[in-house]
Amino acid sequence: MKQKVKVWDLPTRLFHWLLVLSVGFMWYGAQAGGGMLVWHLRCGLLVAGLIVFRLCWGLWGSDTARFSQFVRGLSSIRRYLQG
Repeated sequence: MKQKVKVWDLPTRLFHWLLVLSVGFMWYGAQAGGGMLVWHLRCGLLVAGLIVFRLCWGLWGSDTARFSQFVRGLSSIRRYLQG
């Protein structure tokens, strides 16, 4: 019997991969210097936009992307650590 496992949706996966690529490119741009610093700044703005998107998607997005699905209260965390 196959069991269906919910995973992150496409927008969340794209967010994560774009964030990884952007941070990597920002690192490269900072090391290269010169004209690459303009692209470093643009990628920084992209990262800021991605974070705003993820915060919004975490509140109003699909059920697998919502923060309420994986962020628990302090009592749940305390019980987990004790158990």
